[in-house]
Order: sequence, then C-alpha cells, then structure tokens
Amino acid sequence: MIEERVEVIRVQRGRAWVRPVAGSGCARCDAGTGCGAGLWQRAFGLRQRQIVLPDDGRFKEGDQLLLGITEGALLGSAAMLYLLPLVTLIAGAAVGTRMATAGAPVWSVAVSALAGLAAGLLVARCWAKRGEKSLTPGITRMIPVVTKQDVTPR
Repeated sequence: MIEERVEVIRVQRGRAWVRPVAGSGCARCDAGTGCGAGLWQRAFGLRQRQIVLPDDGRFKEGDQLLLGITEGALLGSAAMLYLLPLVTLIAGAAVGTRMATAGAPVWSVAVSALAGLAAGLLVARCWAKRGEKSLTPGITRMIPVVTKQDVTPR
C-alpha cells in the first residue's frame, strides 16, 4: 500500500478536496537540495495536486488523513496510461512502414503512428473512466491534528 498524508482544504456538497501536506515529492526537494521537483514547482508556479473524495459529513477543513492506493492499482494504471499509447504508437508506425514499402507515401508512416497514438490514448482514457473506483485512493485513517489550544503548559 502506497500512502500519503493529506489535508482537507474544502468541504462542499458531499465532497472533500484534499491536498498533500508536503509541497512536492519529499522534504529534500522542498528545501531545494533534492532531485529538483520542489525547484520546478516553485519556478513554474505549478499548482498543488488536489484530490476530490466523497464525504459523508465526517470531514472538516484542516483535518488530516492518510490516503492509500495499492501498488497493483498504481502500476496497472501507469502501464495503461504510459505503456499502451507507446505500444500503439509503435504499432501504428510499423503499419505505416509496411504501407510505405508497398507504395504508399512516406508521410503515411507519421500519420499511422499518430493514429496509433490517438487510439492508445483513447483506450487508456476509456479504461481510466471505467475503472475510476479502483484508481481512487482510499482513506487509510484520520490523523489527529494537535493545535496550541490542545497543549497545556506545564
């Protein structure tokens, strides 16, 4: 199970919007000493990711949750969204090459490769919509948030 800590930023009409507690991939990247994801995020003003979850009235703004998704669901969706379009692009290029050797114009290779890519992206999109429930992270647990008011001085 792959888990990430998130914070509820908005609750409205049976839905809760959450965002990761950390700004980017890891603390080192946020500090600007890691691989650079934090630098890219600051340099290009990339928006923080937000996930919409169903809410049955138990969440309020500021709540922190631990979201989880199974490794199989993540790997399967990555393969479908990245590998399938790549394979169909190559298959389309192969068909176009075969057509070009049979007398079709050379540009038919590019056209058939793009058609293969488009077909792969369309299939991946339909698959993602159909399997949306299994691709949505689940709430592993709620994390209690301690505020200054909760801490009593000694």
